Amino acid sequence: MNLFEYKDLIDEKPMHIATVNKNNNPNLAVASDVKIIEDDEIIISVNEMVNTQENIQYNYNFV
Repeated sequence: MNLFEYKDLIDEKPMHIATVNKNNNPNLAVASDVKIIEDDEIIISVNEMVNTQENIQYNYNFV
């Protein structure tokens, strides 16, 4: 997937991030600052998203 195709939808707009923990419990967070930096990389500001960070370290697949 080339993220630059979705630049207008993603850059500098809030984004919902869904993850699951080790027990498969879901977690939904909202990132307020999102920016595409490469065709396959997004940078997301971290604002008190402790559960999301832990879940991504456990399972890097997220939506």
